[in-house]
Amino acid sequence: GTAVSVTTFLSRMQLSQMMTQLSQMMTQLSQMQRTRTQLSQMQRSRMMTQLSQMQRTRMQLSLTQRSRMMTQLSQMTQRTRMQLSHMMTQLSQMQRTRMQLSQMMTQLSQMQRTRMQLSQMMTQLSRMQLSDAALSDDDSALSDAAHSDAALSDAALSDDDSVLSEEQESLSDDSDSDSSVGNPFGMLGKDPDMDSKLTAT
Repeated sequence: GTAVSVTTFLSRMQLSQMMTQLSQMMTQLSQMQRTRTQLSQMQRSRMMTQLSQMQRTRMQLSLTQRSRMMTQLSQMTQRTRMQLSHMMTQLSQMQRTRMQLSQMMTQLSQMQRTRMQLSQMMTQLSRMQLSDAALSDDDSALSDAAHSDAALSDAALSDDDSVLSEEQESLSDDSDSDSSVGNPFGMLGKDPDMDSKLTAT
């Protein structure tokens, strides 16, 4: 009976020790759970804090990015507007230049027409000059012919005059010979006695 009591005592002691160890382990487990809970809460709070900070940073970054993007967009818009205005100015200048070029082409065509008209007029003038030269040659030839004809006619007239003068001289000689032969009328006005005689008869 003594051995059984000893064994029972030992088993009870072991059981009490085991219970003590179990209680200690349970205490440690509870502490660990508390610590874990605390850690989890701390981690959660940290994580939430970090998340909130990240969200804030993200919002700030988004706002900054938005402001930057808006600034860039406004700058790009202004640049684009300026470029568009410059392009419109260049386009208007090009249109003016095109109009000026069209006017210059019109003037050039008019000048070409005027040049053609002038060339035609010069051709007509040269033809008229040639015709005038031909007419002047004809006039000179006609004047030369007229001068030659006049000279010939003058020479012929002078010859006729000389012939007539010779004939008149011969006729005068004949009249003188007639009066000397016996023409009483040839002595009229020369001898008064003969005149009185002739009138008496």
